[in-house]
Parts: sequence; C-alpha cells; structure tokens
Amino acid sequence: WIKFLTPKTAFGPYEVRVSPKRCGSPCADLVRFNYFAESARQMELADPVPRRGAQQLNLPIEVFVSNFPSYVTDPAAVGITATGSETGALTGAVTAMEDRAGTKKLTIQLPAGATAASAFAIDESVEIMITPDGTNVPPVSFTYTLFDATARRTLVTD
Repeated sequence: WIKFLTPKTAFGPYEVRVSPKRCGSPCADLVRFNYFAESARQMELADPVPRRGAQQLNLPIEVFVSNFPSYVTDPAAVGITATGSETGALTGAVTAMEDRAGTKKLTIQLPAGATAASAFAIDESVEIMITPDGTNVPPVSFTYTLFDATARRTLVTD
C-alpha cells in the first residue's frame, strides 16, 4: 500500500517511480507504475448518450454534459472534432447550448460532408470530442456510429 501527494500539475498520464532513499543509480529496487492525474473540472457525459444516427440525414446530435464550465456561454467557443477510422479529423460545431437540471445540453452538428461517403464510411464508428476553447478543462468524447438509412433491416421477427 502506498500513499503519495502530487505537486500541482496538469492533468494527464504520468510515470511514478518509487525507490529507497539511499539507492544508487541505476537503482535495482526501483518500482515504476503509471498514474493518470484527473482534473476536478473533468466534464462527464450524462445519460442518454447518443450512440448512432443515420449517415444520410445528418441530423443534429443532442449531448448532455455535466461539470461543463459555466463561463463558456457561446456555442462557437466549444470545439467539436469528429474522427473516423477511415478519415482524419473533421471539425463540427455546437449550434445551441441550454442549461438542463445540472447539465449542459449541447446540440452538435457533424461536419459538413459527414453525410458524404468520402467523409465517413457506412457503419463507421466516429469519435466525437468536445473541447471548450480557452479553458484548461480536459475534453470529453464518445463513440457515435453512422448507419445507412437506406439499407433494409429486420425490425421485428416472430
């Protein structure tokens, strides 16, 4: 069991090294482990988290985020990045923000071209990252799958 205090530092991954005080270099008794420093300002997605939508419709996506920075009031100040396995990162936009019972409701529009086959493949999982600009708040992301709205699907079987 070990307890340690960290200096005030930025959030992110760190390597922690523990060794006896009087250990030479290199120290044979050195123990290393990874540590992830979290921010008290870390945003979290609240239910319901959107998981999929029709690629051809390009409808806005509504996301509820708790611990969203209260001083970010302009939708244009929120960065949206959509990254697919077939493509690089494309930039989207928050078109509206609304306070809802302790959370912030963001209306996200995927990037222009997200409905084109050249942008994202059918049934491709896209990571959507939300980053309030000009803040020191870690981004939050979720996976969203675009499906083919024109494909035939079995809805009910007996």
